[in-house]
Amino acid sequence: MLTGHSRVVAAMLIALLVPLALGYFGILRLLGSHPWWDFKTALIGAPIGCVIGLGLMRLGGMMARVIGLVLLGLAIAMASYGRTQFAASSAEDLFAGKLWYFGWIGIAAGLSASLVAILAARR
Repeated sequence: MLTGHSRVVAAMLIALLVPLALGYFGILRLLGSHPWWDFKTALIGAPIGCVIGLGLMRLGGMMARVIGLVLLGLAIAMASYGRTQFAASSAEDLFAGKLWYFGWIGIAAGLSASLVAILAARR
């Protein structure tokens, strides 16, 4: 049984590795990320999410989980909207492409933040 700081370190390690593994093994590509940046967006977003997750832990267990999941949901909506608009414009809408790209960074960050908040909570 992990206690104290070791639980937080283990939660951060898992929260960092899960998005990276999803990107490395092509799962993010299957979920809608662009094949050229599926791993890159996870590599950028996962550490950011771990830092956000640490900050959310100060709010308390349930509030941290809710905010982390809301961030994840907003990032999914942003990436989905960017992807559909970019495809509909025949790859000419650069703003939609940026929404798609940064949305996937946000998905990795939201996933990591949620995992830190869920796994590091005191039981």
